[in-house]
Amino acid sequence: MQCNVCENTVPAFVGAEKECPICHCRPQHRALLKKFGKDIITPGIRVLDVGPHVALARHIEKAFEALTDSAYLPIDPRPMRSTILPIDITQQGLAIHECDIVICQDVLDEVRDEHGAMQNILENMAPGAKLIFSVPLKAGTTDRGHDVPADNSHSKAKTTEGKHVKVLKAEDRITRFGGQYKFRKYGEDDIIDFINGYGFNAKFVKIKADADLGIENDVDLITATKE
Repeated sequence: MQCNVCENTVPAFVGAEKECPICHCRPQHRALLKKFGKDIITPGIRVLDVGPHVALARHIEKAFEALTDSAYLPIDPRPMRSTILPIDITQQGLAIHECDIVICQDVLDEVRDEHGAMQNILENMAPGAKLIFSVPLKAGTTDRGHDVPADNSHSKAKTTEGKHVKVLKAEDRITRFGGQYKFRKYGEDDIIDFINGYGFNAKFVKIKADADLGIENDVDLITATKE
């Protein structure tokens, strides 16, 4: 088996999430490179990567060293690699303009201000640019936990209308959303409408299972073009 992120041969991908035993990337990261690697790693392009997996960021950085007139801009408010810029996608006045591709994999469910994040993504993309997006999805519609009062520091999370709402306490977010740092669980039925509401043309893209890459099941990513 071959990991296309760290480019090592491995005996198996491990654990319930089928991580690479060397770089700890998961199937969605390997699927992204398999499907979109040639689009991302190309001359004359600006790529913004929001909250990237460290190994994936390292792979793309290395590839960009050989490219001309290109820029790879990985950002994270708490970076785990020195080359990742310490920038929060929700911060006001974010100016990383005219990006041709934005990667946002499994990040938005852990961002308190989803509206601010989506606005910044949109505003920093060139016309016709592509967003490559994923979040953990559940059947049905999105659960934002607005129905439960809270007494924690995240009680001022914003909706897309900019209104303040209550969110769950950390221990309840673990039960309801799957982690204390998760603020919502997006739904298969309305995620495309949510993205399109910001001025995108979004669709699901299915990456077929690939045993050699440790992708045991089809992976659904979303691509969205800025209109």
